[in-house]
Parts: sequence; C-alpha cells; structure tokens
Amino acid sequence: MFPTRKKIILLLFLLFSGWILLGAPPASDSLQIHELTIFVIPAPVPLDWSSPSALYSSFKKGYLKQFLRKEKYTIGHLFLKFSSPLATEPFYTAIRSASKKEMRQLVLREKIGLGILGAGLSGRLETTDELKPKISIYQRRGELAFITYRINEAAARRILTFLETFAAKFDDKYAPCDFYGGDFWPRFEHEGAGCTALGLSALDVAGLLGNVPREWRVTVNIPMDLIGGSFNQHRQVKNKTIRARCEWHTPAGLTNIDYVPFSIYDPARIYRWILKNRDSANPARDRNYLPVEQDQTPGLYIDCRHIGIDEREPIFRHRETPSFFTGPHYQKIGVAMPVVAE
Repeated sequence: MFPTRKKIILLLFLLFSGWILLGAPPASDSLQIHELTIFVIPAPVPLDWSSPSALYSSFKKGYLKQFLRKEKYTIGHLFLKFSSPLATEPFYTAIRSASKKEMRQLVLREKIGLGILGAGLSGRLETTDELKPKISIYQRRGELAFITYRINEAAARRILTFLETFAAKFDDKYAPCDFYGGDFWPRFEHEGAGCTALGLSALDVAGLLGNVPREWRVTVNIPMDLIGGSFNQHRQVKNKTIRARCEWHTPAGLTNIDYVPFSIYDPARIYRWILKNRDSANPARDRNYLPVEQDQTPGLYIDCRHIGIDEREPIFRHRETPSFFTGPHYQKIGVAMPVVAE
C-alpha cells in the first residue's frame, strides 16, 4: 500500500528536522562522514581597520571590556573541530600566543607599535580539553558561531596530515606550532600561524579557500614610522603617534621602506558573515550554505564533497621570499633564506 500524501509530508518533515538537529544532511552516498568545522569568537569590540587611530581605539575598548573576564580573547579567536573515521575520535585545535608577558614586553617596553600585528611570538596549540569547555562559555555569552564543511576522504586526509605536521618538530628544536603571529601562513614550511591563518590554511589544503568570501580578510599598508623595535632600527613608537594617524599609507612609495603591506583574516568579520548568511531575509546571502544550530549556537553547513583536489599538490610549500615580518623568523630558527629563482 502506497503512503498517503500526509504521511509523505510527515516523513519529509522528520528528515529535514533531523538534518537541522544534527547539523548535516543524511549521508546517503557514504557511510563515512568527514567534516571540518571552524568556530569563531568575535572580538568584544570589533576591530576598526579604517585607520591606525581607529584600530588602536577599538582594541583599547575591547581590552578594557574584557579585562575582568576569566576567559577572554581580546582580538577574537578561531578554532577547529576535525571529525572523521581517519582520526580515532573528533578533536579540536587552535593556536594562540604562549605568553602575554612577551606581547607586553614588545608593546610596552620595546614600543614596536603596529609591528605587533606581524611580529612572531612564542605560540602553542590549544587542546580538545581546553577548547570544549570554552564552547559552553561562549555559547552562554552569545559570542560563538560556526561553519561545518562536509568534505570527501581525500580532503580529510590532507587536512589531517597538515594538522599533524604543523604540530610536529621539523628539527630537534622547533615545531611550526611553536610560533604565533599575524603574518605567518602555515602552508609555508617552518612557519607558525595566527588563529585564523591556521583555520584558513586547513581549508586551503582541502581546496576550499577559493570559496572564502573576500570580506573575511583585511588588507592595509602599515606606515613604516608606526613600526618600531628590531623591525625598524629599534625605533620606539608612542601610542599617541598611532592615535594621531587617521589613515593608512597609500600604495605610493616603496614597499618595506615607506610602508609594509599586511593582510589578515578577522574573526569578527567571519562571525558577522555567518550571522548575515543565516538571515533568510537577506537577498544577498549565499544559498550554498544551510543555516543550522548546535546547542543553540548559530552556524552554517555546506556540502563540499564534490570539490576535487589535485593530490599531487604539496601540502606545504616554500615561501619564495621572506616577507618583512617573517624574515627575522627564518633567521631565528636557522633555516636558510628562500631564494627567488632567476
């Protein structure tokens, strides 16, 4: 006997409800589910990148707002959850600076100014045991959102290799995860990462970076006179000098002489994009993403199993030439400077 129209509607409703509750569609084409989820925590006061002055002011407001909080990420944060039969169990990971004292030393004593944006610091990986409790904390605060990417097995293998290698020593002394900084890109051999760079690089090795919206990324030209410390002849940059600067350097002038190009993915921008693309009233939302929730945390889901990957492409690459901020890093770890082929 064929099911009635009401039964069919009820069945579809139950299937769709399960889809939303689980945060992923039924695995109709595979018994194995491979997923990468990026969680984002916005800065308590969104960083205003419109000028050096606005950036300084917004950071200061966020720092003061977070001052009494036990758990705090003053500039926001991004961390990953990897779930796949390739791993013994789902795990979380992220990178952060290992020492607040080191950052205070550079900013307050050495007065490196906006050099702190790209300076290489000591880093460490955050573990599953650290990150899982923070999900509950930021859920209660309403300061957490996520995107889950359903990926194929080839993509999952590359991501797992990438994360394992990033945590492993490349000589008897260093591992890439020992270094934290805004100008690192961890797909380059021997480099550390900032929190967003680690997450976006994981997407990159899976062939997904091309789908990342441009608005997630900030690009500015830092005036050289706002960079101090060992980057700039031990110049000391006073806070009032930054507060007085109402614009970034224009492209006119010499790179790394008059200004330093700087680019970073901002967690607050990713967070706002997620919320905007969950809004059904938004005509510009990306309909490839399905709004989902996990324990009342807003998120998006996208099925990327169809995206092919050239598995011959190296997971790690050589940086053709060090950037302004990464050059000292290569010197520190004793790795020969990459040379541009003529």
